[in-house]
Amino acid sequence: MSVTDDTVGKRIKDLRKHFRLTQKKFADVIGISQGNLSEMEKDKFYPSVETVISIIKYCHVSADWLLLGSGPGPDPLYTTETIDKALKRAEELLKELPDIWKYYCSLPPSRKYDIAEKHLLMQYLNTPEEIKIIETISDPDLKRMINVLKEIMGSDNPNLRGWAIVQFENAFRKHCEEYDNKEEDIEDS
Repeated sequence: MSVTDDTVGKRIKDLRKHFRLTQKKFADVIGISQGNLSEMEKDKFYPSVETVISIIKYCHVSADWLLLGSGPGPDPLYTTETIDKALKRAEELLKELPDIWKYYCSLPPSRKYDIAEKHLLMQYLNTPEEIKIIETISDPDLKRMINVLKEIMGSDNPNLRGWAIVQFENAFRKHCEEYDNKEEDIEDS
């Protein structure tokens, strides 16, 4: 196999460069050795299913794009810098909430990135596209819940935002776990 623009190896390498990561760092993030990553980038062999899942979760690309080259590639706004900035901002807010900060510190790094991602997404809640989506919702209860959450998460009060995240996770833990499992099942198929 040769490395061209339409190979899995080339797309993996492009993703790594998009996130401005060394082979060592990217390999650590996706849970493989640097040597395996190097060989994948050269199209010596294909990534395992587990590695594909790790890559698409970390880089927020579809399996179709990674494996077939079809569909949109990496989001230009979703980079290591935006993730790290969101993670740092989330940590600043969480430090003001001792109980939540203690819980956050006990999380593995991948879960910390999940929290940072939620914070990053909250920054974009008032985009025109998001507003259009909410306007199309016909269920008044759902619309009300979304708008209340938008208002709370858009607040300048870090205690209120932190409290809302913890309350949501606690109140809907079972549903969140079921949702996460469904997402994993979809990615596996």
